[in-house]
Amino acid sequence: MLHEKRLMKNTAANLLSEAEQFIREAKQHPSQIYLANRGADLANRLSRAAVDMGYSKATEFSCDREELDLMAAKAALVAFGASSRWIEKYERALPLRVVTEYETFKAAYLGDPLSFRPGSTRRS
Repeated sequence: MLHEKRLMKNTAANLLSEAEQFIREAKQHPSQIYLANRGADLANRLSRAAVDMGYSKATEFSCDREELDLMAAKAALVAFGASSRWIEKYERALPLRVVTEYETFKAAYLGDPLSFRPGSTRRS
């Protein structure tokens, strides 16, 4: 069980790092097709990892699950924009404890996406 927990935590850490990099680099890739393809894949993998952690006894109560759901919603927002129906499933999956953080990110990102600087896309 300890090995499974370490493996899932490493996977989560790698996905979270990839998501942070995607969000930082999004403004450098004006191609909506690129953003949509990469963001959709990333959001899906983040969401799937959160679900997998929930099904594992070793990680079912991990805070990483919330972080994965939060980053999935952020990646989907960056990839598709706020008016897309594709982000709804990620927004609905957000745990209540991270909704305010997501809404803050969303407001900042939509306010001026070109000058947006996610000082920290991860919760402290």
